[in-house]
Amino acid sequence: MTFRFVAAIVAAVLSAPALGEDKAPPKASTAEVEKLIDGIRSNKERFSLYCELLKVREGYQFFTEKQDDPRLDELDKKVEELTKKLGPEFARIAGADLNDEGEALFAGLAKSCPSSV
Repeated sequence: MTFRFVAAIVAAVLSAPALGEDKAPPKASTAEVEKLIDGIRSNKERFSLYCELLKVREGYQFFTEKQDDPRLDELDKKVEELTKKLGPEFARIAGADLNDEGEALFAGLAKSCPSSV
């Protein structure tokens, strides 16, 4: 369970209207990722939203195995809602091409989420 999977879900949900366009995802620098992570860690509400997004991801993984499950639509909406609440900078960076350091920063944030979110 990596941040890359969350990023893929967020990118898919947010780019749905733009399907068919062959654009490479933007790149995000390590400094941008650090700033975002620090902002999430320092704000209880945003941290809780991020942890909730990870929990939704787990449900998404489960239901993608049952490809036509109607609950996927619910989860897509929930991902979109949580992503909007986390802000446009989160959406941009979550959908970006991250280097290994950026991935590691998000992995560290995910590890700090309580398991019973």
